[in-house]
Amino acid sequence: MHKSALTFGLLASSLVMLVIMPFLNQSNSFSNAMAQEYDTYGDSSYSKYPTDDNKYECRTGPLEGFFVSSVEFCKFNKFDKDDNDRQDNRTGTQGPAGPQGVPGPQGERGLTGATGMTGPAGTDGEDGATGITFLNGTNLYRVVADRTFAEEGDFSTFSFAECDSGDSPVNGFSIYSPGLIAGNGTISFTGTIANLTTGFNLTALPTGYLTSVIDATANDLVRSGVTCFDNPPLR
Repeated sequence: MHKSALTFGLLASSLVMLVIMPFLNQSNSFSNAMAQEYDTYGDSSYSKYPTDDNKYECRTGPLEGFFVSSVEFCKFNKFDKDDNDRQDNRTGTQGPAGPQGVPGPQGERGLTGATGMTGPAGTDGEDGATGITFLNGTNLYRVVADRTFAEEGDFSTFSFAECDSGDSPVNGFSIYSPGLIAGNGTISFTGTIANLTTGFNLTALPTGYLTSVIDATANDLVRSGVTCFDNPPLR
């Protein structure tokens, strides 16, 4: 009796195993396939969150909802062209450049650099032209004033010979000649002075030669001449 019951139990167990084995094999096959499909890309090829390497989110396929490094990893199933909620994960065209930002504040002034070394002395220039070393007809000229005649009753009669503007008197001469009647005139001054207006200004450079006669008789002649140094521009 006990042997019959044991035998019957073993037969029933075998029958149950034969029935459920196909379902177990199918489940294991599906799990192995999914594991192989994910292991093909490894943990570094997809992520639940966007990273620098995985920045494309799959909208379909076995990796839907994961972020991958390339949209090619998402293409296990064809996309439904009629599904407006799904996108093909392609990078769109780059938009126009944004407006230029506000210029930043000016930076602080840098430190002043050190003074450079003094350069070498330059070469000497050429010697200038030799100056005047003597007086002759090339740098002197003479001016003789117009004749001046004394008039009756004049206290003083004079004659002034003047150099050109900018030139200097070197020496001069005076002429006093009585008229028809013996003159009583006396030469009171002969010499260089600044000019008739300045007269005997000791601080002004002379510009000509003066002859002055007092108590001259009518028609007495007074005349001056001067030798001048010709400063540039030359005469």
